[in-house]
Amino acid sequence: MRRVNARGRVYLSNATINGHFALRACFVNHRTKSEDVRAIVSEVVAAADELNR
Repeated sequence: MRRVNARGRVYLSNATINGHFALRACFVNHRTKSEDVRAIVSEVVAAADELNR
């Protein structure tokens, strides 16, 4: 989560679901589009790739 947020393109918070850490995205802007949601997934994957180098 910290790596994703540090990249500066999207901002995520966290939640605990059944005792497990989870990334949490909150959509409040009525102009949010499906490509905005897809960007979150891309950023999470890119951040994970950075950590795995």
